[in-house]
Amino acid sequence: MTLVKQKPIIPPTHINEIMYAMWPAQALKAATQNHIFEALDKEAKEAGEVARELKLDVRGTQLLLDAMVALGFLAKTGEPVYKYSIAATETGEQARTYLNAKSPLFMGPWFQQGDELGKMWRNLPDAVKTGKPVMEVNTDVGAQEIFPKLAEAIFPNSYATAKQVATLLKADKIKTEWLVLDLAAGSAVWSIPFAEASPKVKVDALDFDAVLKVTKHFTNKYAVQDRYAFISGNWRDTQLKDEAYDIVILGHILHSEGKEVSKALLKRCFEVMKPHGRLVVAEMIANDHRSGPVFPIMFALNMYLATTEGCVFTEAELKEMIEEAGFKKPYRLAPDHVVIVAEKP
Repeated sequence: MTLVKQKPIIPPTHINEIMYAMWPAQALKAATQNHIFEALDKEAKEAGEVARELKLDVRGTQLLLDAMVALGFLAKTGEPVYKYSIAATETGEQARTYLNAKSPLFMGPWFQQGDELGKMWRNLPDAVKTGKPVMEVNTDVGAQEIFPKLAEAIFPNSYATAKQVATLLKADKIKTEWLVLDLAAGSAVWSIPFAEASPKVKVDALDFDAVLKVTKHFTNKYAVQDRYAFISGNWRDTQLKDEAYDIVILGHILHSEGKEVSKALLKRCFEVMKPHGRLVVAEMIANDHRSGPVFPIMFALNMYLATTEGCVFTEAELKEMIEEAGFKKPYRLAPDHVVIVAEKP
């Protein structure tokens, strides 16, 4: 008799990592909402000290502190009585910058928006059956209801990258005035670093009136409001002067519009740009096989839930559409960068 050796059963490790991913997210939100990072901003403290200062349960505080150590945001030293502190690492620096409510880039509002996205994602099984989105964020009504809060919440997510873009495009070195169009500006996060870089940068921020209130809040916050003019409306029916702009910015806009509308938008950007002006497109960019990175692929599902035609483009698709609009030599600022730049001949 021949005995067939059965292949060993492997544990569902990767599946469980995905299923339990909500736990670290909820722990981080709890630590942020209970001001753990503010309590440890100046000095290391024991769990009991943190609990008393913040009026929290001692055991729950210690468990939450240990969770933040495991996630890399905090460090833990001093057996047998441990003290906790912000980790002296890049992850710890992110905690100081984004998880402390006293920081100008505090991400607390984004966690609240994440709760709203979570409600939408729970409808994914039905959406895949019906093909109908849960929301319609890219309609005029939907945009004015949703985008003011969303634009404010996501500002910290893009500011550091936008600063890099302004530096790489040498906005601080310009000798003549630049006129920038920030189209569907939102919080103006993609144009504010250009205005910060040089007083010679002037910006036209175009968005719905409800969203422009958020735009004005952030331009005031970053003390560049005197460089801005505000244009209220939808880009589809707003009259803009041809060949007027040195830089046109599409900061996370195309994924809401779908392919055909994105082509029309890119063509309009070409028309309003001066010769030798530059287009800046920030997007969640999938690889050409749509097999990764994970975030853009997941974001494509997010757009499926939130819009009728919204999508995520591959790098090749973006470059092809940009060239089709008339621009030349579109290039990615860096291999892992979310921004593509192109020039008008």
